[in-house]
Amino acid sequence: MKALFRSFVLGVLTACARARLARMRRNGVKVIGVTGSIGKTTCKEAIAHVLRGQFRVLSSVKSYNTEFGLPLTILELTSEFSSVIGWAKNLILAVWMGIFARVDYDILILEMGVDKPGDMDQLVGVIGNLDIGVFTGVHPVHMADGQFADMDAIFQEKAKLAKAVKSDGAMLLNYDDEQCRGLGLEMNKNKMSPKVIMYGTGEAAKLRADDIQSGRDGLVFEAKYGEVIEQIRAPILGKQHISSLLPAIGCGLFLGMYMRDIAKRLATFTLPPGRLSAIDGVNGSLIIDSSYNASPDAVRAAVNTLCELTEEIKAKTETGSQKFCARRIFVFGNMNELGEISEREHRNMASFLSGKIDVLVTVGDMAKLCALEIEKRHAQSMKILSFNDAMAAAEYLKPKLQNGDIVLVKGSQNKVRLERVVKALMKDPSQAQSLLARQDWTDA
Repeated sequence: MKALFRSFVLGVLTACARARLARMRRNGVKVIGVTGSIGKTTCKEAIAHVLRGQFRVLSSVKSYNTEFGLPLTILELTSEFSSVIGWAKNLILAVWMGIFARVDYDILILEMGVDKPGDMDQLVGVIGNLDIGVFTGVHPVHMADGQFADMDAIFQEKAKLAKAVKSDGAMLLNYDDEQCRGLGLEMNKNKMSPKVIMYGTGEAAKLRADDIQSGRDGLVFEAKYGEVIEQIRAPILGKQHISSLLPAIGCGLFLGMYMRDIAKRLATFTLPPGRLSAIDGVNGSLIIDSSYNASPDAVRAAVNTLCELTEEIKAKTETGSQKFCARRIFVFGNMNELGEISEREHRNMASFLSGKIDVLVTVGDMAKLCALEIEKRHAQSMKILSFNDAMAAAEYLKPKLQNGDIVLVKGSQNKVRLERVVKALMKDPSQAQSLLARQDWTDA
């Protein structure tokens, strides 16, 4: 019965979303689709923030990026989870929004999540053609049973986005990702392909970031597009977010915005919850909240950011005989959906963390493999503790945090939920609703 009801609801939502999308297109609304293994939500939010400087923008709420999420976004509705009454109300609203409600937008931005073969076909089937496509890259995620066999399979599914982009549109591809770069070269050979804008840090990238600096005050870099050069400042942590900011610049330029106006918008951009946000912690500590999700490449990037931030603070605080004594603490949760490579990737993280972390706190059975690997190597300089759940880790850490400690919190979602650790360690937990991920989940 549940499956039948779900199918019925999805069918109504999809039909109504297509009806509203058709009316949007008749009114000249441009549609942007964003996909990739990691960074989709941050990229989507950056694009929306930039474009709102000149356009009326409707974009996916949070991570509404599935076969349900896309229709809900187009219809401006929210998920009712398991509430039958709530979904009944949603269906009535869906008909109204799809057929009658006014369309007061210029741009529609859709995040497109792909977890298994065939997902992109379903999503494109809902929305049809795109005016702009963004592909942020491929990483080892969604490789559990029933998902993808390898990274090439992930790429092939996500690359279907390019075929949905109109010939007079634009496809933005991450030049620093080898497979995206190859896709761009192939598309350039086809005269019927949309305009290809490859972005990244490589010399041959059409939209390039140079002279990148990252610190407590945020990111600073030079954005170059042809002869146009502008310094970009964004108050966010982590060099890895360059791959989210560049597509926002590219979309703005393609839609006629000036680079200086784009720079002004990015100067006020903030990250979505759980994506490397700096939050004041108890006892004078600082929390780097990256609890939304985790994959091997994203973990390494987050740890590098922790190290850069520590060195910056150290340089600013060491004066004379005063010594910087803050600890680099990493709360590391399971990285889910890695399939057959899961054990290997968790164990391999041990060598990467060597020399970078003072205290390692693992949460979950797979993350514990990293701790065991480090202990096997007799890493005397690193204190290691392992817990089965987030709250046990939080209860241990809270009384032990000291002034100046920097705590990076990163792990996957299901059965990990490290936002609970962040909430327990926050100086002001009353801000959790606005600052942390998944606070609308019933067990948050």
